[in-house]
Amino acid sequence: MLLAGGVVCYVKGKNKKNTKNNVEIELHKCIAGYNDSVVAYLDAINNGNVSLDKINCVIRSIDTLRENKEITIDFAQEKSETLVNYVYDYTRKLAEANSFELIDLKKSNPCSVDNTLIDLRLFLETQKNIFEKAA
Repeated sequence: MLLAGGVVCYVKGKNKKNTKNNVEIELHKCIAGYNDSVVAYLDAINNGNVSLDKINCVIRSIDTLRENKEITIDFAQEKSETLVNYVYDYTRKLAEANSFELIDLKKSNPCSVDNTLIDLRLFLETQKNIFEKAA
């Protein structure tokens, strides 16, 4: 079991083509990539220098986590709610600052991992749209 930045991931199956060690290395890379991209993105929010690159990096890492069938993710409820709320609030502030109308931007019930990742991805896609329209 791996604990990385509030995300608990563990191998739920074996890849028949790889040794267990190679699978674990890939899982570490996947988890580290997600955590690194989220930390860089949150730092960028705090420092006022969010970019399309940082947004796209988090989107790609979310997609990688969701696509990797070797990983089961368990977000701590409180941490996932905090992260979703923070990204949601930033999305709303960014939209307001850029006179971008948000239509039906809502948070799901964050009780499940899928909802957390879906919400994060939706908010990031919205931010991406705001950046692209502002450019």
